[in-house]
Amino acid sequence: MASRIVGSDVKTATSTSSAVLQAGRSRLRGYVIAGGTSDGTVTFRNGSVTGSTLLIAPCNANDTETMNIPDSGVLFEDGIHVVLSNIDRVTVFHS
Repeated sequence: MASRIVGSDVKTATSTSSAVLQAGRSRLRGYVIAGGTSDGTVTFRNGSVTGSTLLIAPCNANDTETMNIPDSGVLFEDGIHVVLSNIDRVTVFHS
């Protein structure tokens, strides 16, 4: 009998500027942030730059921050939009 894996496939998306990383309903499962030359933040918004802020992730200058989000992750009903402030790059893991 074949085993069945419950859940959904995890995908990645990377950006070096503010952008929609995933259009449509998605769950943020984790991220990797590469900081810029000064302390910065990644603001995760629901769907667009004017969407609700669901998470703000800080990152120290010239550092890397990672986060694995437990359970079902953070639900973005309208897609994952990121606003980068003094950040070189962000990679998100979503499903």
